[in-house]
Amino acid sequence: MVRVGLVVPVYKVREEYLRNCIESLCNQSFRDIQIILVDDCSPDNCGDICEQYALKDNRIRVIHHTRNLGLPSARNTGIEALDAEWVSFIDSDDWVDPDMCEKLISYVDKQENKPEVIIFSGYRNYLNYELRSQPVYPDETWFSAPDSIDMLQRRSLTYTKKGYTPQAINLDSACWKLISTEFLRNKGLNFINVSYREDGLFFLYITQEASGIVYLDQAFYHYRSTSNSMVNQYRERADSEHMHYLQEVTKFARKYNKSSDWLHDFYYTVFLSMQICITQKFFNKENPNSYFARRKECKALFKEWPFCDVLKNLNIRDLRRNHMIKGLCIRLGWYGGVSVLRSLYLAMNKRKSYE
Repeated sequence: MVRVGLVVPVYKVREEYLRNCIESLCNQSFRDIQIILVDDCSPDNCGDICEQYALKDNRIRVIHHTRNLGLPSARNTGIEALDAEWVSFIDSDDWVDPDMCEKLISYVDKQENKPEVIIFSGYRNYLNYELRSQPVYPDETWFSAPDSIDMLQRRSLTYTKKGYTPQAINLDSACWKLISTEFLRNKGLNFINVSYREDGLFFLYITQEASGIVYLDQAFYHYRSTSNSMVNQYRERADSEHMHYLQEVTKFARKYNKSSDWLHDFYYTVFLSMQICITQKFFNKENPNSYFARRKECKALFKEWPFCDVLKNLNIRDLRRNHMIKGLCIRLGWYGGVSVLRSLYLAMNKRKSYE
């Protein structure tokens, strides 16, 4: 068994980005690693590129899905195939610093009581700019008591809340983590098959089941901001995808008997889903339906639970400024205003995304 397994789901990524990702893993200064490339039936040359690297480096194993199963299934395939003490998930258009594994294993080996989950930091990379993520907590902040783990989970739900650090990492991303493989297998933890925020659900379950979690303010991971990322795409099923995710979060909260404060913070993430449904589907420029049809469908969705209870449970003044304005638009029924604000933000953003 090797020390670190690196799992990379691969599907329809630009060739130069995929090569950059794989090479950043092969060039790790810590050599005792295993690299699992899961080709999720990509319809391009990605599978062949993975095989080319496997021929050059015997630490690489390529697994080809015979049909496209989606990101959660690809990551689960990687977990099953691992023969490593620790696992880290890397997206195929991102890359990591060459000393990532070395520094993380060095930290682990110094701990008498080893954590089961390590959260670390990284960078948001644009075509013309690199932004180091701001700290979420002080370096080497530990979470082990139930109350502290609850607060960590609530922090991951409240992206839209005033006081959240917008330039911090997404705490609940599957990336920026090192996780004990034995812990995952003993607890039977896998990614749930949802189309939106499968990372967030995975984060809730691993933090709930872990007895030791540590946050390190050390940056190793490079997240590549691309213009065709999911948040900018038209998604015809965005409403049902978000509803499925929110139902799964509710199932989690019931299973673990979460407090009323935890459930209150859940509405911040429901509010974020409302915004994304507007920008990805109802008022996305690619939506072929008429304005009135889109508005009617959007209004009908927001009458359903849990969307109907958002403005009852959240004080708009407790939201971050841009989300406060979007909240006012939704309260006034000007749903298209949320999409307009999103377009203005993208137009004014001087950081150019990769294509």
